[in-house]
Amino acid sequence: VKEGSSDIFAESLQLRRGKGVSIGSLGEREAEGQEVTNVLFRDISSDHCVHGVRIKTWKGARGLVQNATFERFRVADVMVGILIDQTYCPPSQRPEGCASEDATAAIRIQQVRFRDFSGTFQQMDRKVLCSACDDVTYENIALRPAGPAIPQRAGSVYRFSR
Repeated sequence: VKEGSSDIFAESLQLRRGKGVSIGSLGEREAEGQEVTNVLFRDISSDHCVHGVRIKTWKGARGLVQNATFERFRVADVMVGILIDQTYCPPSQRPEGCASEDATAAIRIQQVRFRDFSGTFQQMDRKVLCSACDDVTYENIALRPAGPAIPQRAGSVYRFSR
């Protein structure tokens, strides 16, 4: 899902060996006005994908991801179950880096819900790199390591706001 997208509804998808469900990347080259709003993904199966869900925004960009819901996901052997990354700036694409005059510049991520996730991951259940996130919730997340046990966070409900 890329910038300018709104009112997206996707249901009963089976994803295999890809990147998984993704919003972004948004905001390359410190772009402004990057918006994605009103997104619902429901009943999704991700098998051997990189992510179950990823929201990826470039460092220094401006815009908004708002009102996105991801529910009833079944993942199998994904690398990361849920990823929110507001620090994206790979040296392979930006060898000069992503220095911004405004160190706090980031695409705002708000009102995002992750509900009813189950299955297995290879590296981690979730990774959250947020500097401008508000009202991001995780409910009933039951992801477990695909291989040897890796310590997990306790509890199944988590709310993140800044």
